[in-house]
Amino acid sequence: MTDSSNVKDAIETSLAHDGPFLLDFRIEREENVMPMVPAGAAINEMILGGEKR
Repeated sequence: MTDSSNVKDAIETSLAHDGPFLLDFRIEREENVMPMVPAGAAINEMILGGEKR
């Protein structure tokens, strides 16, 4: 699926599934989704809303 209106249904389907489920969300680079782990950084270097931890 590539339509953002299907996100809620996709999440509900994954939660109802008994076992592993993969959801792949494609997000534009400009969206700055937080928290974010920069490429090549360790998990403890994640960025939380402009604040680095």
